[in-house]
Amino acid sequence: VFPKLSRKSRNDVVSALLALRTRGNDELAGSALHGLPLKSPDFIQLLEGVDASKSEMDQAAIVFITDCVRGKLEVLGGSTDISKLSSKLFDQLLSLSSVENSSATSEGGDSGGRDYTRVSILQTLFTIHSHYKSQLSKPLAINDGRSKHGSAVKRKRTRSHSDAGSDPKMASQANLLVGLVGGNTSVIHPLNSGRGRALSLSLLTCLCEESPSAVVTSLLPALMSLAGASPTTSHGDTKTPERKVDMKSLADALVAIVPAYCTHAPLANLSLFSLLESFVGKIIVPNCETNEKWRATLLDHLVDSLKLLPTKNSSSDAIASLAACVMALQAFNIQKPKTATHDADSDMSDTTDHNSETRLDVRVL
Repeated sequence: VFPKLSRKSRNDVVSALLALRTRGNDELAGSALHGLPLKSPDFIQLLEGVDASKSEMDQAAIVFITDCVRGKLEVLGGSTDISKLSSKLFDQLLSLSSVENSSATSEGGDSGGRDYTRVSILQTLFTIHSHYKSQLSKPLAINDGRSKHGSAVKRKRTRSHSDAGSDPKMASQANLLVGLVGGNTSVIHPLNSGRGRALSLSLLTCLCEESPSAVVTSLLPALMSLAGASPTTSHGDTKTPERKVDMKSLADALVAIVPAYCTHAPLANLSLFSLLESFVGKIIVPNCETNEKWRATLLDHLVDSLKLLPTKNSSSDAIASLAACVMALQAFNIQKPKTATHDADSDMSDTTDHNSETRLDVRVL
């Protein structure tokens, strides 16, 4: 009977059942709602009726809705409706995570209920984007061969269906996920739980596969922020990271982001060099003396992430490039001209005083 009802009647029914379950604590209403043949448009309508940033009651409603969505995963509908549902969930996630919203509703910052609700939304989004990956990301084969025979080379490149035009909405969603793992604390409250941060990174890699050119450009700023440095830090800046770095979160981010970045960077006119320039030139080499232990740990994590590239050859080439980049930049720093105040005697003494600044780092080898 329910599918035959008008759109308005269906909305009234599901909204009433949700209110009974979350506001009246009526478990029978919840069971009835779970049993209805709901699709993406029905869930979108429910999400439009709540604002999780305003009350704990609405947060409970969001948790219940996301639980229902995961239960109806196989029958949510077409890719267009699923994409709209995903956008609505991201809107709720942003509303819950915004520093501005949370400061207006509570002086204590992020509450446990808010964090739990955000993790529930992330789990649902990750489930949707994992399950419907083929629908949300349709590869298009591009044949650049000039001949059918012999010397002609056929180049196939996969390009996401949703990647045409570098969807700005997906880029903003990627930036939100970056903020959830600590990449933009002035705007987004980072998640407290390790599980939530892991879900954020996994979802970020899903979005990267769906829309590489829209998402991959946010990956480097994400890593730079997590490493405690501004993406605009210039080479040779020897300051320590701008804030305390959660090395566990950074290690998890490297493992999740670096393979995705290396796979999809060409679609955004980026390369492995862009990654190495950011990390080696702006973080690893400048901090070689100011924080040796931190730097060595970061270098180890970066190497571990490069080992996860799709093929052994690509991993070997990437790690070799990392080694060459570290040594080249340190050699450049060693050869920097002395200041005008140094006389010949002091220059001669520098050649015999081999402190750690004048030694190439061979750890990466």
